[in-house]
Amino acid sequence: TRTVRDLGVSLKKQLTLKVEGDQLRVDHKLVEILSQCLTHAVRNAADHGVESPDERKKAGKSPIGVISISVEETPENIILSLRDDGRGMD
Repeated sequence: TRTVRDLGVSLKKQLTLKVEGDQLRVDHKLVEILSQCLTHAVRNAADHGVESPDERKKAGKSPIGVISISVEETPENIILSLRDDGRGMD
């Protein structure tokens, strides 16, 4: 949440973070690796995915961009998804 808030300030974008499935327990070493990867992915979503508030308004969107992280555990895997409600890819 803090990373998203700080990114919003530095990029002059209004951002919010939604997290689902944050009750998962994982090994401490995995948390360190995931944290670095997630931080990089969130930065990319904020920087390249979510438009500026003016661009979002022109596109008929809320000026507040949403970055969502969800975590799901299956018997074999941990599924981690990151999405943003930005313009998408060409």
